[in-house]
Amino acid sequence: MDPPLPGPPARGAVLIKYRRTSASYTVSPRAGHLHVTVDDLPWHSGDFSDKNLVVVVGLPPGQHKVLIEPANPDHHVFTGQAVTVTVPGPAK
Repeated sequence: MDPPLPGPPARGAVLIKYRRTSASYTVSPRAGHLHVTVDDLPWHSGDFSDKNLVVVVGLPPGQHKVLIEPANPDHHVFTGQAVTVTVPGPAK
């Protein structure tokens, strides 16, 4: 994963680019997907696109953790990677 892009957090958005290295992501049709969890909340979203970009919007000011985990079609989750981003407060 690349670090979050620097401009969007000022607007409460996080854009994280990633690269797939597992064969399950390169076969057609693609067999795997990503689980995305924000701030250890009990729900997560999935990324099934082919854009290699995770977008999280609507984050309030403060520090946030975004965990990205690859998963197979049966939702068996493999070790992922977390990034931390700080959304700035309003300009004074």
